Amino acid sequence: MYKTIRIDGDPILTQIAQPVVNVAAEQRLVSNMLLLLTIDEEAVGLAAPQVGESKRIIVIRKGNALVPMINPIITGKFGGVEAANESCLSIPGKIVVVKRHRMVMLRYTDRRGNSQTLRARGKTARVIQHEVDHLDGILIGGR
Repeated sequence: MYKTIRIDGDPILTQIAQPVVNVAAEQRLVSNMLLLLTIDEEAVGLAAPQVGESKRIIVIRKGNALVPMINPIITGKFGGVEAANESCLSIPGKIVVVKRHRMVMLRYTDRRGNSQTLRARGKTARVIQHEVDHLDGILIGGR
């Protein structure tokens, strides 16, 4: 099941993604998303709607690791706001200045079905906020 990246204008990118009820049933989708990020070594994150699935799943690059997150919820935003350039796989060639919080607290379910929490800062916090926006039907630049 190889999926391609959906591009701006595809209606799924502006819809709110549905929560995952059965983590085990989504293993194939998670594997596909991991593969896509492995192939594109410059990509730092991917959300399920970007591959045409209305599911609350993201994968982020954290250091050298790819971390899948199911039903992620940002539980706190800290450290003030910082503006920086962002790009998006679904809007090729476009760079937008976006204001994001410097730190976030996140709760999610891992691939094995275990509840996890993460405190992220800097680039990782920015990537998490960007990908969670995708789950809420928001593209960079507020579209």
